[in-house]
Amino acid sequence: AHRLLGAHAPQGVALGRAAALLWTPRVVTVGLLLAAAAWVVDALLAGVILHALTGDPHAYLVVVLPLILANAAKTVPTTPGAIGVYELVMSVALKHFGVADAVALATAVATHLLVNLWTLALGLPGGIAIARSASRTMTK
Repeated sequence: AHRLLGAHAPQGVALGRAAALLWTPRVVTVGLLLAAAAWVVDALLAGVILHALTGDPHAYLVVVLPLILANAAKTVPTTPGAIGVYELVMSVALKHFGVADAVALATAVATHLLVNLWTLALGLPGGIAIARSASRTMTK
C-alpha cells in the first residue's frame, strides 16, 4: 500500500479498520458468489466456442477440466497476462479429450482473448477512475 499511495496509505488503526471491512461475512460472501459466477461464465464461453467449432453437444462438459488446469497454470507468473501458458495448457488438455489440435488451439486462443477483452473493458474505466482519484488526492 505504501508503494502505491505513499504518505496517503492507511496505517495502524486505519489499516486495521480497512482489513476488518474487507473481511466481513457479507463482503466475503459477495466476493465468493462473484468468483463462482465468473467461473461459470468462463466455462460457458469456452463451451460455446468449442461447440461452435466442433458441433459436439458435450463441449460444455469437456471444457471444464481444461479450463481449471489452464487457469491454475496462469497463477504461475511466467509471461505477462499468461499469454501462451494458458493456450498451451488449455489446448493440450483439450487434446486429451479427443479434440483436434487446430480446434483445441483455436478454442484456447479465442477463450483467452475474449476473457482478456472483457476484463479490460470492465477494468479500464475503474483503473482510470482510481488513477484520477489518486492524482487529486496527492496534489492536495
